[in-house]
Amino acid sequence: MERQITIKLSTEDSLKLTILDTTTVDDLISLIKTSSDLTNFKLINQGKKLTSQDSLSDIDDLILMKEESKKSKKKCYFKNCNVNYLKLVGDCQYCQGKYCHKHRLLENHDCNYLNQYKLLEHQKNAIKLENERTISSRV
Repeated sequence: MERQITIKLSTEDSLKLTILDTTTVDDLISLIKTSSDLTNFKLINQGKKLTSQDSLSDIDDLILMKEESKKSKKKCYFKNCNVNYLKLVGDCQYCQGKYCHKHRLLENHDCNYLNQYKLLEHQKNAIKLENERTISSRV
């Protein structure tokens, strides 16, 4: 037997789908992915995330929430690195990236500002050495 289910999106829109009584949560997720451009989401019913073991027989309304990608916030910005970044010491003050213990140094994460940083530090060093230079007096 067919019935209609309403899925409320977080953008004030809703999606109405017709499903069979035998439809599983996994089938519903596949149906949502094919009927919309959503790919990374979770279904919420009465404050709980639906799992593949849950039944859809008594559910008429669901809430769809987008899940954020896990890489975007806690992982090192270096390509193909899955290690968590270090707070404070892993922040590059030049390229604004967040890096793990292996990639926190400018040389290790191939920072775009490495040459500018080296030039700036070289100039600072030259000024410091010039100021500390001793002048011998002739007697």
